[in-house]
Amino acid sequence: MSSQAIWWMLAVMAVALISCVSPAALSVQNFGEMDVDLDVESERAQFNSTCKCGKKFTRIVGGTETQVNAYPWQAALFDKDTNSFVCGGSLITNQHILTAAHCFAPEVRT
Repeated sequence: MSSQAIWWMLAVMAVALISCVSPAALSVQNFGEMDVDLDVESERAQFNSTCKCGKKFTRIVGGTETQVNAYPWQAALFDKDTNSFVCGGSLITNQHILTAAHCFAPEVRT
């Protein structure tokens, strides 16, 4: 298995772990610069045992919009040329966004 494939697998596993961690375990220091403080050891200590894989959590109730920066780990990817939304993603470090592979493969993005 290539090292790139291993890194992608690690990134996917990190997002899976982060999705079951209490929000207190993740803190955003400065969203404008995307400084995200992730402490793996404290995340394990604060694991939310009520989280069930595959169970959706309602974040927007009755179509009500959230406040700005209410979910600072979400990212929207836009195409500069067409000024249009392409894909969503999740901040996993202060320099990395995890998104689907098809977001960067123009031939399958249609």
